[in-house]
Amino acid sequence: MNNLYCPQCGEKLKSSDQKFCDHCGADLRISMKTSDSDVTTIKESKRCFILGLSSFIIAIIFIIIGLALILILRNSVQSTYYIFYESYYFDEELKLVTEVFGLVAILSSIAGCSLGIISRMIRQKLRANESKNLFIDMGGVFAILGIVLNIIAIVIAIILIYLPFFKGLFISLRRKYRGIY
Repeated sequence: MNNLYCPQCGEKLKSSDQKFCDHCGADLRISMKTSDSDVTTIKESKRCFILGLSSFIIAIIFIIIGLALILILRNSVQSTYYIFYESYYFDEELKLVTEVFGLVAILSSIAGCSLGIISRMIRQKLRANESKNLFIDMGGVFAILGIVLNIIAIVIAIILIYLPFFKGLFISLRRKYRGIY
């Protein structure tokens, strides 16, 4: 038995004389009914798009939150003056939050990079079969952006983890070279 599927969304049609798809509303009178292999291609192209978009969204979320935490942490530096030197420290709770967020961001961004790579692999497989549609193209674009932005998110997360150390070091070096000591 040959099953009929919508050429737009890949959903199974209820009958062979349907005029419109119940799922997406596509006009079935002007389009040819697709075979099982075409449905697999449509579903794989949607998977490529969803994985690429997920990679991109993960990166954007962690970049925005990471940059906000860097600004908050940067502005929360406190200092204590002693006779011969100045000591710098951060609010311990905020420091803990940024370190935990940094570790979560690293792990999530690695997962986001993996999603982007899987999306690119699916795209290459579909391109080898000479399949071409908007989902494949957009999935590839989102996958590349997701991979690059997730790498940036990893760098931001590493900065968050080590910022308290570097902030104190940079402040003390700046004061030393300006002759404030």
